[in-house]
Amino acid sequence: MNIVNLRWEGLPSVKAARGAMRNGDRVDIDLPLETHHALFRHLNPDAPRGSDEEIDASDGVELLARIATVAGLEEMARLGPAVRRARYGVQLTGPEPRLILVPPQPKRAR
Repeated sequence: MNIVNLRWEGLPSVKAARGAMRNGDRVDIDLPLETHHALFRHLNPDAPRGSDEEIDASDGVELLARIATVAGLEEMARLGPAVRRARYGVQLTGPEPRLILVPPQPKRAR
């Protein structure tokens, strides 16, 4: 499996990620550092102020939809249909925010 590394630039990143998913590649997208706090708060609204703001979230298109509610990341929602169709997993890590689109694991022969 290849890993395609991208930097978040809105629609151009969406198009590049879709192309990589069509090839079955894993996609790592570095998000702007200034989005980290907002992402953490969206994913952990009940976390106390001043808590360790590590992010380690995994889900599917639902996580992608939540990420797309953060200012500057709205175009991320355009990846939803491709992620669903290709059955990719979605991971978000931080404090240096990175979105990882993980291809489905191949089924093993019995």
